[in-house]
Amino acid sequence: MAEEIGIAEAVEHLRAELVAAAAGGGSGPRFEVGPVELEFSVEMRKEGTAGVKAWVVSAGAGTSKVSVHRVKLVLTPKDTTTGTAYHVNTDRPDETGEVLGSRFGE
Repeated sequence: MAEEIGIAEAVEHLRAELVAAAAGGGSGPRFEVGPVELEFSVEMRKEGTAGVKAWVVSAGAGTSKVSVHRVKLVLTPKDTTTGTAYHVNTDRPDETGEVLGSRFGE
C-alpha cells in the first residue's frame, strides 16, 4: 500500500520545487510565478483524538466515491524577502539533465 500524503506535505513539496527553480541563477529568462492551482482528490477521515485528517488519494486507490472529496487550492507565491512576485529561472538543468521549470503545466 502506498504511503499516505497529506495536503500540507504536497504543498511543501511544491514549495521546494519552486525554490529549486528560483535558484537557477544565470542569464536565462526569468518568469514571474502567477497563481498556482492545485487540485486534489482527498479522503477525509477521523484519526483518533487528532481530529479529522485529509489524505491525498491517488487515481485507482480503491476508495469509495462517498469518502472522496475534491479540494482546489489557489496559491500565489510571494518572495519572502521583498514581498513581491516570486520568479523562477529556467537555465539550470536538474539531476536528469532536464531544465528546471520546464515541467510546469504537464
